[in-house]
Amino acid sequence: FLETTGKAAKLRIVPEKTEMSADGHDVIFAAIEVVDSEGRVVPNASVSIKADVEGAGKLAGFGTGNPITDEDYTEGKTISFRGRALAVIRSGYEEGEVTLNVGAEGIEGDKVILNVTKC
Repeated sequence: FLETTGKAAKLRIVPEKTEMSADGHDVIFAAIEVVDSEGRVVPNASVSIKADVEGAGKLAGFGTGNPITDEDYTEGKTISFRGRALAVIRSGYEEGEVTLNVGAEGIEGDKVILNVTKC
């Protein structure tokens, strides 16, 4: 069934997995969703989002599926498209934790901790 969403209230990070290998090549794709107070994705949300990565990995790319944009996917900032964005986190060569923080002015941000392990 369909529901009408409310105003954009917060960001939600949904990583495809939470662990990657410390080989310098493994990646995690983390979907960023703009949601209302009930946790529903706001499909018309166009929100300026910033991403920051700390720890044993780096932000390899950050952007959206918007076919008409001139944004640079390596800058750590983007404007959500249809209420969504995507962060790509690449592991380093050391074990440890990687923290992905996302924020936007006027709405609540989110963060997730990912693990980098030797395999």
